[in-house]
Amino acid sequence: MRKGNDFRVLLVEDNPDHAIIAKMALKKIDKISHVEHVDNGKKALDYFFDPQSSARLLPNLTILDLNLPELDGFEVLKEIRNDKNLRNLPVVILTTSKNECDVKKALELGVAEYFIKPLNIDRLTEILNSIDEIKNISNDNLNWRTMSFIR
Repeated sequence: MRKGNDFRVLLVEDNPDHAIIAKMALKKIDKISHVEHVDNGKKALDYFFDPQSSARLLPNLTILDLNLPELDGFEVLKEIRNDKNLRNLPVVILTTSKNECDVKKALELGVAEYFIKPLNIDRLTEILNSIDEIKNISNDNLNWRTMSFIR
């Protein structure tokens, strides 16, 4: 169903300023063909599970904030991991939380990366480019690193 260079990202971010910065950084990465943005946890789950959105292509990568309204990022992540069609979807946490318990819980739930939000476009672009060099990511080739970058 995907075209050769069709690399889709779902950004789940409630802070409008952070979403703008993330989208600007994602646009700097040539490999990414489409960025979809939702601003809360419920909308993220609707994106994946709403029968009316079944024609929507799944993302190759989901960038997920933890501190979201309606459902937090952990609840969204648990639902993704509990679904047989989504459990291998690469998820990157991009949050303001430096809490070691949050990092540990996210890694236990199988996130590919855990990053503390920088509020600088260049640093975010650098981080996004470092995510296993996005050009090499595909649903068939998940050679992720699991590490936390707390700066």
